[in-house]
Amino acid sequence: MKKSKLLIVSFSIALLLIAMTFSDIYYSNLNKEYPLLSNLESFEGKVTDLKIHFGYTYIELDSQKRALIRPSNLKNEPKEKFHQLVKEGDFILFSDSRNEFTLKQMDKDFRFIIKN
Repeated sequence: MKKSKLLIVSFSIALLLIAMTFSDIYYSNLNKEYPLLSNLESFEGKVTDLKIHFGYTYIELDSQKRALIRPSNLKNEPKEKFHQLVKEGDFILFSDSRNEFTLKQMDKDFRFIIKN
């Protein structure tokens, strides 16, 4: 009986480690593919793809341009967090000279200031 419990616990730990390793590899690759928004000179277009992981928002615009928006890089988020607001079809305007970006939805605009 003790051997079967030990086997189950060992198997569960092994599965957890495998899942954690896979997750780490997957999100490390995303961080390489999506440059940080504050490192870009300009970034504008329609959101065509979006991935969200623990508040980190991986955005693709016009099926070509990609950027990562970290919650810790945003200075003044509205009541709702950026990753909760953004949806496919929204429009994003970013210019490095102003160090802010705008999320345009059908009826509202949201401004976000980027911290360095």
